[in-house]
Amino acid sequence: MAKDRTTIGMQAQIRKMSEQGYSIHTIARILRISRKTVRKYLEIGMGETREKPEWIQAVDWNSVLQEVLYGWGTTIKQIHREIAPEVSYLNFWRAFRAQALRHASPSDVTIRLHQTCARLVQSRERDILVHWRQSTDRTR
Repeated sequence: MAKDRTTIGMQAQIRKMSEQGYSIHTIARILRISRKTVRKYLEIGMGETREKPEWIQAVDWNSVLQEVLYGWGTTIKQIHREIAPEVSYLNFWRAFRAQALRHASPSDVTIRLHQTCARLVQSRERDILVHWRQSTDRTR
């Protein structure tokens, strides 16, 4: 048996055109697929959504988001190890990403001020200046 070659986008297009009142024959002609394929995807319909796993509902995503955004350099990987080590990191990251998009504004997610690094750079410049003064005093 041949593999399905219709993409998810095309399947959605079939459903959309059917809802708009196009006949099976017209949909098949416009999309250049067989009428049998059109019928197949109209009969299948949209799949049922699964319920979220229990661990996703048990996590306090607001506190996780606050920790990542405003914490002291805590990474998502570290939080994953603390909160849900039994779940794979990839699943945790996907759930975090989905929850972050719901709870945070785009400016919170995309902009992060690194004030601690600014302090580090200032102290590093001061150390270099002190070191330079000490080295020039020795040569005189």
